[in-house]
Formats: sequence, C-alpha cells, structure tokens
Amino acid sequence: MVGALILLICFAFISHFNFLTEIQSFISIYSGIAVLQAPMTIWAYISLVINLSTVMFGLAILSALFTPKTKSYNREFLSKIFQKGPLPFYFLILVEEIFARFLFITVIGTWIFHAGYPTMIILLLVGNCLWAALHYYNYKDKTDRKLLVVLPQFVGGLVLGYIYLRYGFIVALLVHLTYDFIALIADKKQNNLAQSIVNTIYWVIVFLISWWILNANGILLVQILSQWFVMENFVAPGVSMWLMAAVLINFKSISNIITHMLALDRTSPVAESVSKWTLGLTIVLYLLAGVVTAGIILGFNWFLGLFSIFATNIALRAVVVAALITLFVTPKSGSAMANLWFTDIPVTFVEVFIAITFGFWQCVLIFAIAGITSHATEFIDSHN
Repeated sequence: MVGALILLICFAFISHFNFLTEIQSFISIYSGIAVLQAPMTIWAYISLVINLSTVMFGLAILSALFTPKTKSYNREFLSKIFQKGPLPFYFLILVEEIFARFLFITVIGTWIFHAGYPTMIILLLVGNCLWAALHYYNYKDKTDRKLLVVLPQFVGGLVLGYIYLRYGFIVALLVHLTYDFIALIADKKQNNLAQSIVNTIYWVIVFLISWWILNANGILLVQILSQWFVMENFVAPGVSMWLMAAVLINFKSISNIITHMLALDRTSPVAESVSKWTLGLTIVLYLLAGVVTAGIILGFNWFLGLFSIFATNIALRAVVVAALITLFVTPKSGSAMANLWFTDIPVTFVEVFIAITFGFWQCVLIFAIAGITSHATEFIDSHN
C-alpha cells in the first residue's frame, strides 16, 4: 500500500494533473453535458491513463475507509492467473470492460435502444452494479459477504463509466489495467529489502554516469523521448549507436530505480548460475539476448507492417509491439505484474524505436551493452 501511494504521488507530481477540472468533467458528463475527447499523441494517452488511474485509485482508497474489514478474500484465483503469465489477466480485464461498459452502454444503450442520456446513465449504473456484484463472491467466508465490501468496486466502476463515455473503450481498458496493477503492488513473493536498497544505489550511480555522458554530448533524455512519445509519427533521433546505448541505459536506470525503490518483484527469476558467469560468457550471453530481442521486435514490426497496421503512426505500432513482447514474460505475483506494466513495457517501447532506427546488428550491440549494465544487479539477486 505504501508503494502504491508513493507511485500515485509521483504520477500526480510529474503530470501536473488538474484534479478539479477532471472532477468537474466527471460531474458534467453524468449530467448529460458534452465534453471534449482526449488528444491522440502517445504521451497524451500515457499521461491521461496515469492521471485517471490516480483519481480512480484515490477514490477507491477513500471508499475503502467505509468498507468492513475482511480476512477471507480469495487470492487463489489471481495466483493461478499469474502463474500463466499476463495474457489471462489482460483477457479477464478485457471481458470485464466488455460486460460492464461496452455491453450496457454501447450495445444495449446505443445500438439497440438508441437511448438518450438519462437512460444511458441508468444502463451504466445497472452494468456497474452487476460488475460490483461479481466481486461479492471474492470472499470465501459468507459472513464477509456484505454490500459494503464491494463499495470500492462500485465507486471504481462509476469512474470507469465516466472514462468510457468521455474517452472511449481503449482508455477505459488501460485505466482499468493500470488501476489493478497499482492495487497489486502489495501482492509480493520476494521480500529482500537489503537487495532493493543495494540495487537502488547501483542504478542511481548508473543513471548519473549515463546522464553525464549524454550531457557532455549535448543530449537530453527528454529530447530523445519526446520525439517518440509526443510526436504522432516516427522521427529518427540523429545520434550515434554508442550514444543511443547511453540513452537506453539512462532510461533503464530510471525504470530500475522505480522498481527497486518500490521493492517490486522481478518479472522473471534470476538463474543461480549467474554468479558463476565469467566475463567472456557474460558478454556472449548478452549478445545472444540482444539477437533474440532485436529479432522479436523487428519480426513483430515487420508482421504488423505487412498488414499495414498503424502504417502512418509508428508510435502506436511500437506500443502494440511492446505489449506483444510482454506476453513472453511470466511474472509470478501481482507485484511482478505491476513491475511489468509500469517499467518493462516503457523500456520495451524505447527498444522498439531503437531497433527501427538502427537496424538489426547495431541494435543487438546496443541491447547487449544495456544488458551488461544490468549484470551487477542480476549477480546480487542470484544470491537471494
């Protein structure tokens, strides 16, 4: 819970979110007043999803204060899902959004009855009540099954309904996923505070060194990233392969600092044999890992391009490729799933652009160099 609160504070601070404006929009849309749609740049979507998830999680925490304390919440179902990787979890949230929002608002309200705003809100409330009721059976002990225990889900559903009406299905789905991953941060299997502290210190040092290299060459990380996250179309950064390696390392260090400060579980286990690797073996293995990563990224990018998917918007295609690559990871806990969502996907997004810019062999070297910088923390974690 502490990690989740820290994450929320960071999100709100970074994005300068205007909560009052969003609350006014929340009230207005339930009153039938039209509101603007969201902008379409990648950063606008990321900022929007993070900010709306922050509002949703804050309201859920507030409503939880009025929720009875229970001890019989069934976590076995989620544990079984985590064992199978992120795809079943993504699918579960997709089904919830289709059932609670798309079915009642779009299919029944718009397509079948062509309902006006008052009727649409009633349908939204009905769908939301049914969605909250499904969580009623998450508790094994029947004495814990009280209406108030699903109050956070009901409040969260109202927020998701507002998001669906104002911003559409995709944003509502992403906010729902982000909200759940924030809530899952506390579901941990790896608890080694000393390792997290040492790893945080290491990545802070790596960040400072890579930042110094970039700064000495007149390059700012935000300038490189803004060409990909803010622009709708692809823009080559115009830097050398070696400086791009420093860019990736700098970005990965920020990602890893967040991971270890929040003590998130690793998305995949570290082999115990890591501590026995020689320097030569380490270089060879990370080069092979670079070959595999570059091959998968460029393969997915080629496949999507073959069918002209996001042909005019490489940034959106990069998001899809990054999401597809995460399906190969099998996190074993909610905390690891949160780590995958908040840190691994953004890093993979950057790697996609690097692969598109530099081609296969150069990006293999870039990925290998960035991977070798992670070896120290792999070595530390292998002793857990």
